[in-house]
Amino acid sequence: MKFLMTFVLLTFASASFACTDFAGNYLDDDSNPYSIVQSGCESFTLAGKSNIADGQFRTQQETAAIKISSAASFIDYYLQVENIVDYKTPFPPEMPLDMIPAKYVTLYTIDWKGNLAIDTTVYNNKNEVISSENTTHQRL
Repeated sequence: MKFLMTFVLLTFASASFACTDFAGNYLDDDSNPYSIVQSGCESFTLAGKSNIADGQFRTQQETAAIKISSAASFIDYYLQVENIVDYKTPFPPEMPLDMIPAKYVTLYTIDWKGNLAIDTTVYNNKNEVISSENTTHQRL
């Protein structure tokens, strides 16, 4: 009886820490093939760029004009990648700041056919949604 209870507890505990496996080959919107390589729930490589999936922001790109920081996390059956854009130079006063992207949040899931479903939402500096896009990339 003790063995059975221990087995059940360990089974539920390991299931709660599992994440979706996104590893595979896909076709992008222009029918170009690409791969996702995944190391458990700790990291993944997408489009040749390695990412640690611990939710911590890291600088991904920096120029004289902008700095882009990214954080990735496996949440339930999603992979969430959040990009924050910091602009280093001020915008002209006539520029409508409500339409300037400040954050991109992308959720990756696997649909019922095994394809990669990608939902991207773009936010301004007031955390208001500017735009969103949903695409599906076919698994090869």
